[in-house]
Amino acid sequence: MGTIADPLSEKACRVETGGSPPAGGQASVMNDTIRVPTANTPIFQHDDLSEARIPAWVEASAAAAQLPRSVFLPYVELFLDRLYPVFPVLERHAILAALQDSLLDPLLPSFYCFLAALSAATIVQLNVTGPLSDFNGYRASGAIACSAELFITETLRTRQDSDFIECADEYTILSSFFLFAYYGNMERSRTAWYYLREAIGFALSMGFDDPETYLGLDTATKQRRQRLFWLLFVTERY
Repeated sequence: MGTIADPLSEKACRVETGGSPPAGGQASVMNDTIRVPTANTPIFQHDDLSEARIPAWVEASAAAAQLPRSVFLPYVELFLDRLYPVFPVLERHAILAALQDSLLDPLLPSFYCFLAALSAATIVQLNVTGPLSDFNGYRASGAIACSAELFITETLRTRQDSDFIECADEYTILSSFFLFAYYGNMERSRTAWYYLREAIGFALSMGFDDPETYLGLDTATKQRRQRLFWLLFVTERY
C-alpha cells in the first residue's frame, strides 16, 4: 500500500505507486470538504520582499544543515488558512505534526524542500508575512520574518546536496510545483514553466496517470494523488 513518505524518515528513498484517476476524466480538485483553521497571527503587508532582512536567529543557525521547524510554521499556517482551498493537495495533520518543536530529528530532504518552496510561494502569492515564533531565545524583529529568497535558496541548496531525482516522492512533486508558483509570481515565466514540467515529469514517472498504480491504495492516498495529478494537468493547460 503506497503512502506519502514520512517527513521524519531517514531511510533510503522509495518510489511509490498506486490508484486510479478520477472517473470520466473529471477534475476533482475542489471536491473535498475543507476545514480552514483560524489565523491567529496578524498579517503584515510589505511591498518589496527583496528588502526583507534575514533575522539574527537565522544567521545564528546558518551553520546548521536545516532551518528550524519554527521558521516554516507561520507560513504553513498562512497557506492552510488562505491558499489551501485552491491547492487541496496536502496532508494537513501530518505536516503540522512534523513541525512540532519537540521533534529534533532532521527532516527528510524532500519534505524540507517542500516546506521551503511552499513558504516562498506563500510569501509572493499573498505578499504578506507574519512574525516567527521564538527559537532558542531569538525573536525576529519587525514585520518581516524571512524573505522568499531565503526559502528558495534553501530549496535549491538542499536539492543540490541530495539525490532528489532518484529519491523523488510526492513532496518532490509539490516542491517543483511551488517553485513554479514562486517564479511565476516573480514574472520569470521560463523558469516557472521549467519547474511545472518537472513536477509533471515526476508525477508521470511515479505512475499518477496509470489507473493500475492506484490499486490497493487507501482512499485518502488515492484521492490526494488524484487531486495532485489533476492540479498539474489543469495548471499545465491553463
